[in-house]
Amino acid sequence: MGKDSRKREQPKQAVSTLNVEIMKAYNAGYKKGAQEQRLADFKKMMSWIESLQEIYGVGERTQFKIGHYFLRNFTKGDSNATS
Repeated sequence: MGKDSRKREQPKQAVSTLNVEIMKAYNAGYKKGAQEQRLADFKKMMSWIESLQEIYGVGERTQFKIGHYFLRNFTKGDSNATS
C-alpha cells in the first residue's frame, strides 16, 4: 500500500468566476499604473544621468555616452519611454 493507491482525482476548478468587466477594469488600471511607474523611473534615470557631470572627470561627452547606453538598452520595446 503506497501513495499511489491513496491518490484521488482532484476536481478541476474554474479559471475565473469574476465578471469580465471587472477584469477589464483591473487590467486597464494595472496597465496605467505600469505606465506611470515607467515614466517615474525614466525621469529618475534622466536626473541621475544629468547629475553625472558633478563627478570629477565626467564631462558632457561621457555623460552623453552613458545616457545613450542606458536609453538604448533599457527602453527596448517601450515605445512610450521618451514621450
